[in-house]
Formats: sequence, structure tokens, C-alpha cells
Amino acid sequence: MHEILTVQLGSASNHLGAHYWNTQESYFTYEANDGNEKPAVDHDISFRAGVGADGSDTYLPRALIYDLKDNFGSLKQVNALYEVENPSQAGNRLQLWHGSTATQSTAPSISPSPYSQALDQGTTTPSLLTDSTVRYWSDYLRVYFHPRTLHQITIPGFRGPNQSPGGRLPGLFSNSALGDLGRSTQEKTSLWSSGEDIWAELDSSPDGFEGEALRSFLEECDLPQGIQVFTSINDAWGNVSIKAVERIRDEIGSKTSLWLWGLEERIDATAAARTQSALNTARCMFEMGPHVSMFVPVSAQHAGFGIGLHPWRVAALEAAAIESFSLPTRLGERSSGQALMVDMETQLDWSGRRKAAKLAFSTHEGADITLWGDQIPLAVTARQRVGHKTEHVFGKVECIRGDWEDKTLDVANGHGNGNVVRHMSSVPFPILDSYPTIFEQELADQRSLAVKTSLSVTDEVATRLRSLSILARRAAELSERETLSNGLEGLREEYVEGWEADSDEDDD
Repeated sequence: MHEILTVQLGSASNHLGAHYWNTQESYFTYEANDGNEKPAVDHDISFRAGVGADGSDTYLPRALIYDLKDNFGSLKQVNALYEVENPSQAGNRLQLWHGSTATQSTAPSISPSPYSQALDQGTTTPSLLTDSTVRYWSDYLRVYFHPRTLHQITIPGFRGPNQSPGGRLPGLFSNSALGDLGRSTQEKTSLWSSGEDIWAELDSSPDGFEGEALRSFLEECDLPQGIQVFTSINDAWGNVSIKAVERIRDEIGSKTSLWLWGLEERIDATAAARTQSALNTARCMFEMGPHVSMFVPVSAQHAGFGIGLHPWRVAALEAAAIESFSLPTRLGERSSGQALMVDMETQLDWSGRRKAAKLAFSTHEGADITLWGDQIPLAVTARQRVGHKTEHVFGKVECIRGDWEDKTLDVANGHGNGNVVRHMSSVPFPILDSYPTIFEQELADQRSLAVKTSLSVTDEVATRLRSLSILARRAAELSERETLSNGLEGLREEYVEGWEADSDEDDD
């Protein structure tokens, strides 16, 4: 069946995930047909069948979602599909959850957003979602999750709810990592050591990455094609994700695809905080290499469209790009443009050595926008090679969806032209009432959008790895400085076209 399991780590990834799953849910069609016409999207790839508390059938996302408890907002672990009204059925309800239980003090309840309340009543309107009404990623979520999907992390000493606009990751720190009380929230959030506290909690829990949560979802799959991980990489969750993907790889073996979409959140604090953020990204790019089959740094906060900095808006553009590029992996076997994760990996780089790729996105009316986060301090950015006029492309995969009327598309669907392979699908990108208004000019009165996305492996990756290596030599702790800097240089060599003199060796 070629199922895909999605793992989401942290608040930024869950904002992205909310848009992603809203889009998946929109592909369901409920009109009657003669049974011969199959939907273009194979829902069994991303959704799993189950049974609710009342014995009714359920069909919910194949997903594992981790976040601090206070970032879930009004979202409950046990939703209406699994709630039992009769107290005598409580024992049956407990069978839905096999992890550890604990008695906790009751915290003030968080009221659902106006949009969530309207969903419950069967009436929604886009005007209910604004920058001021979206507090948490659950405020615009349109789908239910299985109780085994949601994992709320509670750690003594960690700050609680929504301390920043729109429910961004709150002050993520413990007493051991608190340091200077005068630091800004973003500086505390960027502390790599804070991730150790989160991982310690996950690692000791039965529903952690060595517990039954991951294993049970995998055992439900007939023939899984892979796992995709959404996570931020330039803050404490980057530390968590390194350990998580290592455990996941141990569980699934070396042959199954493992894609990591690494979100780079904008850091507007001090220069020291921005340096720490870039070091976090450097650690992730170095440490995850042996475990993932594809690594894509993503940042939409500089991409235009007037999206601003609210996580609801930023994640919307990121989700449009990621969901559109990965669409071929969720199409039915007979659908135009269908491809497996491993197919796209091979098309991107047949050698299997170059795993970092650059994501680009464009609408039919707009130019390509590179969602390639790069917040490395300019003072340590590597110099471009003298005479380097054009970017060398080792491999590129384009995914085009909707009515894309570009007469220059002369590459056959699913085939290549030189180093470029193109997948084309008639399924447009749907614009839902949970989606912010960032495509007004492109949409007009339409509720869907033609989109082109691409991943490319180019020698620009080498430039970025060199910049991170220089930064590591200057700013990393002495205990990791040499290993990190040399490791990044080793990765860089895979992205250099032919032989290149290390003329910039003395950049530092």
C-alpha cells in the first residue's frame, strides 16, 4: 500500500502540520460514483482505518505529534470520536491508550477558537481566522487525530503557555539551561541544551521513540514507503530531532526512506542568538547525514507574498511548498505523476551521497521563490568562487500541479531532461477557509491554485556548508569545534563540481 508515517516535533512543525493535514482532508470526496472511478490521491497512504468508542469506523491521519502540553491549546488527546458518554464504558476507553498514566493538577481550560467552534457547529467563515484570533496551531485545525497520535510533553521548569505571538514555541528552557535571566525568549528558545531536557522526557516515556507509539503505527502498514519528519532545526527541537531520527532509523532499517523537512525559524534577537541559531542548524546538517535519506532546510519568512511573521501565515507557505512537492508520493498507482519516495530520492541524486536539497516554490503567475533558509551572520559567510557564474545542478526534481499553462514544459511526465525530472498532476493546490490570504492576486475568485515546486541538489549547498564550517570554527564550543567544522567540510566535498582548489581555506 506504500504508506507514509508523518512525525511532527515542536510548535513550528505543528503549525505546518495543521495546514498539511487540513489539505489532506480536503482531498476526500463524498459524492456517489459507480465505484470504477478512483480518487487521484490514495488516502490509505496517509490515513489509517480504526474504530471509535461507539464502534463506528474512523479514518484518521498516520501521524505522531509531539509538543509541549501548553502549545496544544484547546486540542484534547481524546477527541469526540473516542469519548465515551457512559461512565461504565470508561474501562473500554482506557484500552485506546497503552502508555503511562499520571495524575496531574487541573489547569485552567483553554477555550476553542471561534473558528473551531464554528467547525463544531458546521458553519465556518475565513473571517474567523486572523492574526489576533490564531493563538495555537490547533485553532485552525480541521481534522481529528487518534489518541495515540498526540503526545503532550510536560517538563518541570519549562515555561507554559503561549508567551509569544500566535503560539510560537514558548520559553523553552529548564533551570539547568536557564542561564542569564535577562535573555530574550528567542535566546532561551535557541539553547541547544534545552533539547536534552525534552529528549530525556521522551526517552523515559513508554510512548517515546523506543516505545510502542512508533512501532504500533509501523506495524499497521502493509508496505511502508517511508517516514517524513517535520521539525525546526535551529532551536532546541533540532537537538531532539537528531536523536529522534536516529531512533527511527534503527526501527525502520536502512532501506526505508526517511525525509526530514527542517524548518528554520527567524531569529530577531541579538547577534549571539543568531549565531547560536546557525550553530544549531550546523549540528543538524552534520549529525543527521547518516540517518536521513533526504534533508531539506526550509524557511519562508523571507519569501515574500506579504506573509509577515505570524506562524499561521509562515507555515501556510511552507506547507504549500512541502505538500505540493510530496504530492506524487500520495497519488494512486494509476494517477498521472505518481512516484514513490525512493524514486524521487534517486531522481534527485542517484549516488545517494548528496542528501541536502534546496526547495523552491512558485505559483502560475509568480517567479520561483527559494525557501532556502540562511541566517548565517554575514561576517562569516564564505566567499563565492571567482568566475562562478552559474549554479551547477547535480539533480533536480520538479512537481507541477493544477492547470499550469507553460509551453516551455517539454519534459515528459516522470522523465528527465538532463539533470531535471518532472512530475505533473492535474490535482491543484486547494485554498481552504483555514488558509490565510497570501495568494490574493493569483487566486482571484478561484479556490485552488496551480503550483510548481522543486528540490534541487546544487553546488550552492557547498557554499552554505563552508559558511557553517567557518562559523563552527569560530563560535562552537571547544569540545565540538574540530569535529563539527571538519565534518561539515567533509559533507561539502560531495557538492563540489569536479576538482576545486580550496582558495577560500583562509576565509576565517
